[in-house]
Amino acid sequence: MGAGNPAGTRGENAEPRSRNPIRMTRTTALFAAVAVSIHVATACLRLGTFVPCPEMPDFAGVYTAAWTMRHGVYMFQKWPPELLQALRAERGLVGDPTPVLSPPIWAWLLQSLTAFAFPTAAWLWLLLLAAMSAWSAATIAQRWDAGVGRRRWLSVCSS
Repeated sequence: MGAGNPAGTRGENAEPRSRNPIRMTRTTALFAAVAVSIHVATACLRLGTFVPCPEMPDFAGVYTAAWTMRHGVYMFQKWPPELLQALRAERGLVGDPTPVLSPPIWAWLLQSLTAFAFPTAAWLWLLLLAAMSAWSAATIAQRWDAGVGRRRWLSVCSS
C-alpha cells in the first residue's frame, strides 16, 4: 500500500487487473492433461458402442415409443418381440430398447426422428445433445465473464 492510499485501494501507478482470473500453472496443466487422457481413453474403450451406430438404449426406448405412438400402438405396454423384430428389419433398430419411463411428451416430440432410420436418428440425437451442451457451456462462460451472478452460476455449475 502506498503512503497516501487508504487501506485496500490501489495506487495510481498500479497495473490494471487481468480479466482472466485463472492462470495456467503447472499443476492446472497437469490436472487438465490427466482429465483429457481419461476422457480419450474412455472414448477409445467405448468406440465400439458408437461405430457404426450409437447404441443408446434409452434413446432406443424413446424412439420405439415414438414409432409405436405414430402407428397407434400404446407406448407404455411391453413391446412384443414381433414389433421389435419389425423395427430391426424396417428401421435398423440396434440393441434392446429400455422400457419407456419418460413422460409421453418425449415420444411425441421425437416422432419426427422416426422419419429416419434408427442409425441416422441416433446420430442426429447425439449431435443435438452435443450442440446443446456446447451452447450451454458457452452461455455459462459468457455470463461468467460478464460477471452476471457469479455466485448463482457457480452454484448451478457445481450441483
